[in-house]
Amino acid sequence: MILAGNPGRSKTHLAIGLGTAACLKDMRVLSADVPNLVTGLKEAMSRSEVTACKRKFADSGLVIVDGLGYVSFDKEGNEILFEPAFQPERHRLDDRDYEPGVR
Repeated sequence: MILAGNPGRSKTHLAIGLGTAACLKDMRVLSADVPNLVTGLKEAMSRSEVTACKRKFADSGLVIVDGLGYVSFDKEGNEILFEPAFQPERHRLDDRDYEPGVR
């Protein structure tokens, strides 16, 4: 989930509420701000700990990344943050999931 918008529109407040609700439902929640996340991903890559880092994302039911609009980062940081390896896997749905009236 991505919350985007102008400053002062309660995105962080909403993210905290959603994260808390997910925790109360026994979901694993990973929360980070963009600068710390990019730094952590760079360090994981430099130490060849990408698999452990990917597992951390995969094991989370909800990943909250805050502050995307408030920071600029270098090309490497951009590539790491939006690297498909760190994005959730997309599972192909059965064809019947697309048929009208079939539940």
